[in-house]
Amino acid sequence: MTTENERPAKNWRRRLAWSLPALIVACLLPAIRGAEVRGAVSDAAVLLLDGDSAAVRERLAGVPGATAEAARRIADVLDGRMAAASAAELKDLDAEAFSLPLLIRAAFARGEFHETLRLAGLAGAVGQDALPVVTAAALIEAGRSDQARELVTEPVPPGRLAESVVRHLRDPHREKLVLRDRTGRLLGTLVDGELEVAEGVRPELVPRAVAEVVSSWSRTAGSVRLSLDLELAAAAYDAFGRYYRGSIVLLDARNGEILAAVSDRRTFRQGGTAAIEQLREPASIAKLITTTAALRAGLDPDAELAKMRCRGHQSYGGEMLYCPYIAGPLRGLDRALAVSCNVGFADLGVRVGWHGMVAEHRRFGFDTALGPVPGGRLVSTTGSDRRLADLSIGLEESEVTPLHAALLAAVMANDGVMPSPTLVVSADGRLGFHPQPVAAAAARRVLEAEWVPEVLGAMKAVASRGTASHLAPAGFPVAMKTGTASHPRYGFHVNYIGVGPLPEPWLAFCVRITDRPTSHKVRTVAADVSRRFLGNLGRIAHRRGWVTAPPPDPLPRLAVLDDAVANEPPLRPALTGR
Repeated sequence: MTTENERPAKNWRRRLAWSLPALIVACLLPAIRGAEVRGAVSDAAVLLLDGDSAAVRERLAGVPGATAEAARRIADVLDGRMAAASAAELKDLDAEAFSLPLLIRAAFARGEFHETLRLAGLAGAVGQDALPVVTAAALIEAGRSDQARELVTEPVPPGRLAESVVRHLRDPHREKLVLRDRTGRLLGTLVDGELEVAEGVRPELVPRAVAEVVSSWSRTAGSVRLSLDLELAAAAYDAFGRYYRGSIVLLDARNGEILAAVSDRRTFRQGGTAAIEQLREPASIAKLITTTAALRAGLDPDAELAKMRCRGHQSYGGEMLYCPYIAGPLRGLDRALAVSCNVGFADLGVRVGWHGMVAEHRRFGFDTALGPVPGGRLVSTTGSDRRLADLSIGLEESEVTPLHAALLAAVMANDGVMPSPTLVVSADGRLGFHPQPVAAAAARRVLEAEWVPEVLGAMKAVASRGTASHLAPAGFPVAMKTGTASHPRYGFHVNYIGVGPLPEPWLAFCVRITDRPTSHKVRTVAADVSRRFLGNLGRIAHRRGWVTAPPPDPLPRLAVLDDAVANEPPLRPALTGR
């Protein structure tokens, strides 16, 4: 039984029990609110680094405090709502809680040059480092080179960005067009329509046709990035050795980007455009077109060739056509292409007829321009059966460039689609650190996708047990087709085309060897050069991881700001905790 004295004490304990949570909450509320504010400001700092001013304002809506207000005002400067020159008041708004140098670097890396300059002005107003090298680079990219000169003082800090700024400002031809390879390496410049190759770059690695292709680009673009890859071009050039003559073209079959287009030194000195423009008979690589023409005509080339027996010669319209040797039973498309039987494919072509064969060649780009460069051509579009037989095996009646020959192979690695050859892949700004990809020219389907495995399978037979066997290294499997022809003036030449690495090829190539006195000697040289080229290519592919997976399509962007200043700020803004 509760006494009168015990009752007040019990009420007091009850009131205390009810009020204690409220007291705890009251004590903890400022700490909770402070944590929420710090979290919001920390999120805003990351959003500022990403250049998302609108998201900063949304995240800080209703958030009190000097640091939050500073973030909002920096966002105003970033998107131009507030002039940096009038922002000295930010000293009183806790601007020190944010790393403006890091925001400057991030804006420049995104290619936002006016934002970079506004942030640099703000940094100067509040006493933080305005990063003069980055600011000068942004001024140059914004077309204000004279103002950039005032910021660059000696000694210039080391790094690619600083070197590029100084090189640009010291150059009397600042409005020239600078050329870089796909990785950003300097290739040369175009001044008054003349290509000047950069120091340390072999002239043979940069086809002179580049000058004509890029001449339409405004010099105010500053620089362009080409599809060429200097390492791959050097790998192709080195395959010729000291004495052999010819050209090599390497393409990305997915988009037609020309990764290498080189010729030996003597051929290059005769004009520098042989890899892209030199016309020669395609020879037996044209048998691929004859095969697809037969498929389009409703024939089954595998079944038709399986019925044939190569006796080494056959008469067409009273004129004899010869094979390299007597191959005997052809047994189908794989063996016929592997031994490169002339009679078998001549018979197919004659059955297709002139109309079908001419139409198929034109479908593959003959008698037309291929993007910015010329394609192959047909010498005749009508005539005797013997001339039709020659067209069917790539002799006398057609001519092709090394680049066009590589495109024929690319069709077989691109599901029947021929890409448009591409040399310029991006506008690159005045300093070359911000590639803006150029839209690729439209590709066109030339072959039904369901026919590709049959043709590609026959090309695999050529590389494994036919005229191109033992040319590719074991770790870089390819599918190929070879062709040999002669010219009364230029001697014997070959076109060896192919795709790789299997099983999902995405690289296409052509090796052309010229100026040899006999068919035996030209094939011997072609095998030697092809073996070296594919060996070099295979080593690069393994080092870059291309054998297991092709590289992604986007252009690599140079990491240029890692050396822009001597003491690099942290990767994210460091808040002071206020």
